[in-house]
Amino acid sequence: MIHTTPGSADRWDISNEEFMERMTESAKAAIDYFGRRVTYVNVMRNMSVSYM
Repeated sequence: MIHTTPGSADRWDISNEEFMERMTESAKAAIDYFGRRVTYVNVMRNMSVSYM
């Protein structure tokens, strides 16, 4: 999984920086696999993000 250290019982035990790095590598792997057969759709319209 992207958000878990292998062998750990805690599903969210990695830092934010490591999570972002794994997400970036995962997205790159998907683009490398699908190549030019990928369509980008903007789904962020009217979305609000806030940190606690």
